[in-house]
Amino acid sequence: MLEQPASNKAAWTPVAFGDVVRLSKARSKDPEADGYQRVVGLEHIDPGDLRIRRWAGISDGTTFSSVFRPGQVLFGKRRAYQRKVASADFAGVCSSDIYVLEPCGNALMPELLPFICQTDGFFEHAISTSAGSLSPRTNWKSLASFEFLLPPIQEQRRVVEVLRHAAGSIDKLIVLQQTGVRALASAARQEFSQIWGNYPSDQLAGICIKKPQSGIYKSEQHRGRGVPMVNMGELFGNDIISDEIEMERIEVDDNELRRYRLTSDDLLFGRRSVVLEGAGRCVLVGSQNEPMVFESSVLRATLDPNKANNRFVFEWLRSPLGDQQIRRIVTFTTVSGVAGSDVARVPIPLPPLETQQRIADRLSGLRKSIGSPAKRIDDAKSLSNATLRRVLEAP
Repeated sequence: MLEQPASNKAAWTPVAFGDVVRLSKARSKDPEADGYQRVVGLEHIDPGDLRIRRWAGISDGTTFSSVFRPGQVLFGKRRAYQRKVASADFAGVCSSDIYVLEPCGNALMPELLPFICQTDGFFEHAISTSAGSLSPRTNWKSLASFEFLLPPIQEQRRVVEVLRHAAGSIDKLIVLQQTGVRALASAARQEFSQIWGNYPSDQLAGICIKKPQSGIYKSEQHRGRGVPMVNMGELFGNDIISDEIEMERIEVDDNELRRYRLTSDDLLFGRRSVVLEGAGRCVLVGSQNEPMVFESSVLRATLDPNKANNRFVFEWLRSPLGDQQIRRIVTFTTVSGVAGSDVARVPIPLPPLETQQRIADRLSGLRKSIGSPAKRIDDAKSLSNATLRRVLEAP
């Protein structure tokens, strides 16, 4: 049984973050020549997960020069509300939107630092000190001023043991989920490789009731009341959009509701995203007990059910083969994006409707099985956050 940290924090020392942590300024002018093989951007760090589970290869080219090493902490300074922090277990280079942090001196155990960066207090401080409208960023001077209670070293060891146990439970569930994701990708590759090129195909526009449509834009004065609105955040966090998801609400008039109301025959696409993986991302619209609309960074395609099964088309676009078609139309300037006219031209294989139904049923079943560990991961993260508050933050 784990020994619990002391509940009496009277012996803990008030410190400023910058007194016990420093910002690494290590840089590489030529990462490939210096032997680095992995590149980490903000899109590679998952909220609530301290492990970095994916990255880009240095051979693909990069403009990043910030160096990180095993044991250092990576903290996303842009859009701090996304709560992106990770502990590196390999060396590489990372985006300039990621701070590389490490303890200075011997007062703070390196193993405790990532957990301090995960506390609500630290994130609230980072968010409140961020500046900028489209891409708010905090800065090192502001982060260094964050004050917290630092336990004595012996107590830090007990705190780390408890928090590592909670993190280990999340890690096991994520591994289970990733096994399911790989099984789904393998099944999708098998199914679609058998039909791609062996059946007629059509552009997405050819199986739609109307051409892809961008969503609604409403100013702040219309937000906070009215009907639910699907934002890019919902596309990142879900495969199926339903009214069980908590969403921002906006006020719309009758004409706007008629124009932008979602139906169960709709597919939604990420039209504009600050991270590459969000551009062109496709999700399904599910059941709704109340009207729902979608915002201007999202595209809607309404399928004709007499021509294509919407779950089949969704699984095609999310499969390895279908994703290749989406990647071909993604553009990148200050943000990644896809144009509605390009989405309309994405090719869709069209076997008979009964074949579409069979493939959709099989892949949807596999996708549903992934949802069980995903729910348990969310529950485990909630428990871990409660543990963080109990053992690290002031009462």
